Amino acid sequence: MYTQKIRIFSSFCSILFFKNSNNYRLSMFFIGGEIEVYRVIVTVKEVKGHCPIHKVGDRFVVDEGQILSLDTAKSLCVLALASLIPLFPALSKDLPKDDWMSAETQYLQCNDPGTEYGGGGTVIFEIKREKVT
Repeated sequence: MYTQKIRIFSSFCSILFFKNSNNYRLSMFFIGGEIEVYRVIVTVKEVKGHCPIHKVGDRFVVDEGQILSLDTAKSLCVLALASLIPLFPALSKDLPKDDWMSAETQYLQCNDPGTEYGGGGTVIFEIKREKVT
């Protein structure tokens, strides 16, 4: 049972944080009702050339569209982050079924041009969404 409720209002939505002893639950209410919130899980799928930062299998997680946690990754390249940042807010929300971003798995390549143009290597990221309960 959640015992404490914190409510934040804005012009288009109401955000509720429910707290029990150690856990928080986030609910967002828009004009159409409550929306589902997703965690975004990013995994390095492939490295083309040599990337000094990422290795296949490195993983990090984004919660609430803005809280980045390194999971198995030891660090995060700013070029890769620049490619990924625009996706996080949208992927963290409920999306229409016909929206291209609502796909279960997506792939994105970082901005590094690769070894042919003086860069290190380019990385392919696998992006998955997981519903937060």
